[in-house]
Amino acid sequence: MKYTGIPCAACKKPFEDGDDIVVCPECGTPYHRACYKELGHCIHEQRHAEGYLWQPPKTAPGPSVPLEEQQQTPRPEDGFVMCSRCGTVNPAGQERCELCGYPLKETGEHIPAGERKTPQGGSFAEYMRDQYNVDPNEKLGDELTAREAAAYVGPNALGFLYKFRAMLQRKTPISFNLGAFVFSGFYCFYRKMYALGAILLGIQVGCYIPFAIHYVPYFREMMAAGATTLSELTHINTLSPHYQALMSTSAIAQYGGLIISVLCSLFFNYFYLKKITQQVKIQRYRGHAAAGTQQYYQNLARMGGTSWLIVFLVVIGLLSVSSIVTSLFLI
Repeated sequence: MKYTGIPCAACKKPFEDGDDIVVCPECGTPYHRACYKELGHCIHEQRHAEGYLWQPPKTAPGPSVPLEEQQQTPRPEDGFVMCSRCGTVNPAGQERCELCGYPLKETGEHIPAGERKTPQGGSFAEYMRDQYNVDPNEKLGDELTAREAAAYVGPNALGFLYKFRAMLQRKTPISFNLGAFVFSGFYCFYRKMYALGAILLGIQVGCYIPFAIHYVPYFREMMAAGATTLSELTHINTLSPHYQALMSTSAIAQYGGLIISVLCSLFFNYFYLKKITQQVKIQRYRGHAAAGTQQYYQNLARMGGTSWLIVFLVVIGLLSVSSIVTSLFLI
């Protein structure tokens, strides 16, 4: 047992690291060795016959700590708080999510303990906590912990943790991601997977290049024929010599984009887990905060998470390039 900070039973001075400490063989009361020699006996000697056993004093916040700042032990009857960042159900009274470390005081959703009941008789919040929460210390692979992954992932961390766990258990890189299927490259940029996002968008744009090459002469042909309204310009003329080429290249663009979306949806989670593991190792061994500290998890959250700004900039960039290229072709 560690006695640092506990007062000596004889001199009442708190023990410090390195002190020579002895304990009474009868009741376990701790003393400085010098104090015990000077006293010559245990101060509880008269109570030994009744079976007295020394217990460490219960610590409590000092009087200088305001009541509202004193930490209180969460009680089940106080309800729960759901983290707005990762969805973990925490006991009421906790300041930060026990999984991802996100502040709960102002952002968490309070769930009263007895508001909703399950068929088994327990509260809905307790069911959510027991069935869907993840142990923060659970290992994902050789080194990565669930809390490190949750801190990096940010929004929808629980969903990703379940998928990561399933992939590792099945030993397969395949795991479906709906967001990656619908938005493919843009979703990669949203999750700060910049290299993968650039590759996918580059391939998708490349699939549309043959279509654009054949559409430009067709567009000029329509303008030469006197088309003036948007509906006339976009109307497909099956008699045009460029029609068959347009149909072929349009199929390449559509099916190529679909293949990219399917592949992205199946393998995004695998590459995302590899990216998280890499970034966590960088922070753990080269970062400016010791692993396990609050600053360490905050650094992971800043490195990861999501970014709508990057998506917005990518969209603006693609529209700008498309406008410039179109203008050059039509000159």
